[in-house]
Amino acid sequence: MRCDWLVRDCRTGDMLTRASSVWVMMNKEKRRLSKIPNEVRGEIGTFFVDSPPVVDEDSRKLLKLDESTADYIRNGLTPRWSDLDVNQHVNNVKYIRWILEVNSFLSFDA
Repeated sequence: MRCDWLVRDCRTGDMLTRASSVWVMMNKEKRRLSKIPNEVRGEIGTFFVDSPPVVDEDSRKLLKLDESTADYIRNGLTPRWSDLDVNQHVNNVKYIRWILEVNSFLSFDA
């Protein structure tokens, strides 16, 4: 299944960024990939499965960022338990909040 992300400026409505991600379903007992059940597919298909992605496939590689290649670096972003999802990965919404926090921090320095 695919999930699309659109991030817009709440004041202007301008699109700041967009992304598409592909997700899979896993059977917890068998620890194997699983097909989406038909009843679930029927409910979510128009939102996640049967619509075109908001971003076309892109084979470009992202450059690795470090102190010599990044425009800005913000240290001290340590995730808390509340930032993690059930798989103990940082929740995608938290990443966006961090990006917005860094952007507002940088705009005050200007």
